[in-house]
Amino acid sequence: MTNPPGTSPGQPLRGLGRRYELVNRLGRGAMGEVWRIWDRDGERYLAAKLLRSEYVQDPEIVARFLQERTILIGLNHPNIVQVHDLVVEGDDLAIVMDLVQAGSLNDYLKKSGTVAPAVAVPLVAALLEALAYAHERRILHRDIKPDNVLLADQGLPTAATVRLSDFGIARLTQEGSAVAASGLIGTPLYMPPELYEHGQFSPKSDVYATGVVLYELLAGRTPFAGPGTALTIGRRHVESLPPPLPLHPALWQTLSDLLAKDPAHRPSASEAAIRLHELTALDINPLPVQPVPEQWATSSSLLPGPDASGQDSGQSASASLETHDPHATFVKAGSRPTMAPATPEASTAASNNVDPSQTQLKAAVHHPLTAALPKPEVSSTDRRKRALIAGGAGAGVLIITLFVLWLTGVISPGNDDNPSSDQTSAPQITAAPAWSRGEALASGLSLDWSASYDAPSATTRLELTAHAPRSTGLTGDVLFVLPAFTVDGCAVITSLPDTIEPVTASQDGVATNCGYKLIDVNLAAGQNQTFVLPIEGGPDDNYETWLSAITQATDDTLRSLTGTSFPLQRVTGLTVEADSVALNQSGGIGQNVPYRVMAKWLGDHLAVPDYVLFTSDTLVGMETEPLKELTGGLGLSAVQVTPCSAADNVSGPRVRALQPVNSCSLTVQIGELTGEGMFSVDLNS
Repeated sequence: MTNPPGTSPGQPLRGLGRRYELVNRLGRGAMGEVWRIWDRDGERYLAAKLLRSEYVQDPEIVARFLQERTILIGLNHPNIVQVHDLVVEGDDLAIVMDLVQAGSLNDYLKKSGTVAPAVAVPLVAALLEALAYAHERRILHRDIKPDNVLLADQGLPTAATVRLSDFGIARLTQEGSAVAASGLIGTPLYMPPELYEHGQFSPKSDVYATGVVLYELLAGRTPFAGPGTALTIGRRHVESLPPPLPLHPALWQTLSDLLAKDPAHRPSASEAAIRLHELTALDINPLPVQPVPEQWATSSSLLPGPDASGQDSGQSASASLETHDPHATFVKAGSRPTMAPATPEASTAASNNVDPSQTQLKAAVHHPLTAALPKPEVSSTDRRKRALIAGGAGAGVLIITLFVLWLTGVISPGNDDNPSSDQTSAPQITAAPAWSRGEALASGLSLDWSASYDAPSATTRLELTAHAPRSTGLTGDVLFVLPAFTVDGCAVITSLPDTIEPVTASQDGVATNCGYKLIDVNLAAGQNQTFVLPIEGGPDDNYETWLSAITQATDDTLRSLTGTSFPLQRVTGLTVEADSVALNQSGGIGQNVPYRVMAKWLGDHLAVPDYVLFTSDTLVGMETEPLKELTGGLGLSAVQVTPCSAADNVSGPRVRALQPVNSCSLTVQIGELTGEGMFSVDLNS
């Protein structure tokens, strides 16, 4: 069998079911991994989301996958990622969909900060039209957020290029083994107040989450993001007004209606799309990123109590949807979650420390309402399938459970007759997983962190994902510092990967037992790479504090450095110095403009002498190492030099002045870095 196009001859590929081959991993999320796959039958590339192994072992989820296949594949809308297949075979549980490779709306927002109303409004209107299409077919999304909005093309996102993805995944895994502290499904920053307060979800809940996305595009932050736990944020969703934005009154009113506390006061998805399309005179200039308010104003509009039937009284379509399929519209834990205190200091329960930007899944709880609702008809063939799946997966779950109990000392092979024997149990780590999104540095590099606890190995799984901007590739070493979880000292890496080394004073200009570096990271433009570190033990309360400590310790160390190490993290800008030139009055072919491009460095600039990245005389192949690193190894070929029209004869780094001018600008761009200098072109007297 020949390899798919674009892969190396003889490259070993793992099969996915009988039809697909896994080619390369595109990313990792809270629910699993996304892969580029080759469809042997269709001879095309697609994407597959492989769900985590614990879902494969759950017979309820496997059965639900089989039941949902027709529904998900039937969604065919230009703003929805097309699902082609669901694979359930062996250890694989995967959703096969269109390959959309221009990143997500979240990726774009990380670079741009905010989006102009003239761009954001039609984009969100397209998302609402896609939701209206799904709602008409009695399907909810339940996890609207920028991460789940993919972009079909590079550049400025538009209504034509946005694609909603991950329809139904939260539902398919709603009885999974990943448990959120509140027992709710969704992403806390985007979850509606009725889900927090009453455990109810309807089509209007998707509208609310889309309103949060619109607010985030305009403001650079979600309305209720700020200090505190996930349930603190939930309290703001229920009780607080979204901080006002300086927008046109008609746009702010529409946005406020999308974020109404009472679902009955929100428009439907189709109505909201129409209202956004009717807005005129939208501002073409984006707002600056809005600050987190010191306090949130309390809303005078209270969320009404739950409807006796568990239905959304604001829209008849939601009532029929909930009657048809209670699992898609009514998500409730065994008891109503307790709201966290308004201040983070008042919240001490470790279970409340849930990353609010990550999708949360409810625990496997069977509530009385489910038994009272009608169940869908199941054919005898489906019953046989489910019995076989449940039998095999159930045996696997039993074996895994017994093994974990044995590892953790809950059961033991000996001393059964002596329950009073002196046994010291290992400390139980209950910290919830956490994720930290890094701000893009001046070079365009951004670092995301995630941490979760692995009980069988008694280690923390720490993941560091490095992202390059879409403007340029990046290459070179990346520094990070790993303090201990709760006390002074350093975190202990149990097994150091080949791609990571401790930093040293001789090579890196810094001596710290907690300092490490990613070696020779090589990212193409728009690419990311994830590095995994097993860390001994875990925190007593939560990972969020530790991830913040990593970021702070890394930043402090970078600021203390001298010399030119780690330019991807320490170069903060460019300085361009150009010399004025004189032209011969008798004419000629002009005059070369001498100039120098120097790097600005993080911290005290006096600690780093002016460092010349390149000059007008630098030759290809003679570039400095920092310039190579900031351009992904491309050097001068990735540099853009733009002078004024009087000196627009440019060849590589060389600029030739052709006519006299009192003031001429010279702009130099290296990826995300830009600098400008001024010079004059005179005539010889």
